[in-house]
Amino acid sequence: MKCVKCGAELFDGDMFCGSCGAKVEVTKQKEEQEYELLKLPLEELEKLEAKDHDPKVQFALFYYYWAVDFDRDNGYIWASKCAEQNHPDGITALGFCHVFGAGGCEQNVEKAHELIEKGLAMGSTYAIFMVGDCSENGIVGYKKDPEKQFENMLKAAEKGYPEAMENVAKLFEEKDDPQNAIKWFKKAAEFNMADSILQLGIYYYLGNDIEKDYDKSFELFTKAYELDEYLDNINYWLGISYRFGEGVEKNPLKAIEHFEEDGSKYAFDDLGQMYYYGEGVEKDMEKAREYLTKAANAGVDSAKELLAKI
Repeated sequence: MKCVKCGAELFDGDMFCGSCGAKVEVTKQKEEQEYELLKLPLEELEKLEAKDHDPKVQFALFYYYWAVDFDRDNGYIWASKCAEQNHPDGITALGFCHVFGAGGCEQNVEKAHELIEKGLAMGSTYAIFMVGDCSENGIVGYKKDPEKQFENMLKAAEKGYPEAMENVAKLFEEKDDPQNAIKWFKKAAEFNMADSILQLGIYYYLGNDIEKDYDKSFELFTKAYELDEYLDNINYWLGISYRFGEGVEKNPLKAIEHFEEDGSKYAFDDLGQMYYYGEGVEKDMEKAREYLTKAANAGVDSAKELLAKI
């Protein structure tokens, strides 16, 4: 831990920096570190939990199974264990399980609301996030309230919860504040949030409000793909990188592979162009017409223009 003012090394328990005398922001530091466990791989979390059954580790296991592995049954098991120790995040997590009736627990929205509110009263950061999340669409007994959504997401993000970081980054984008969006995408990316990593890659690729860097964008696209190959738009951006050789050696066949996997109207437009011009493949007007028609029917103007030439 270092002093934010002069950079000198600090030690646990320091109230003031020994070099410059600046006050150490202990509370903020602890809040930022509260969810560092969520960065650990499953194997390490299991070893830590077996050692002393720490409820913070149990919550991290709930998070892993629920948000990373999409295994609701195991997510419910760890939420229950954490809640049994009266941990605020565990109680909230148990409430979240009741929203879906996950892992064999009863689907009960009233019970879910009750447990989230209990976690909130106990100071759960996860509960702050959940209230923000529920306020987006007015569910689980909470009214639709965009201001409350943003306020809670930002608060939970500042306390170190990664899903809140990603969500508040997207909310800053909606507010046309790319600098804060980039800031929070970067923080969420440290927790291997795949979509945040992808969004950062897009910023670097386009050079929007950040210096354009194709090497960095391709590195981020690749990492996001490794974390979640089914992530929306990830195949499109890898396809674009391979098509134009940006951050990676140009490879039309890999570009086609990713565009076909993506299957979006923009990917169809790129595929149509590649077959029309014979870009790394033989010219094929039939395939060009097929893909351009799909893109044109979905409203892509460039596809309509090229299709008219066939």
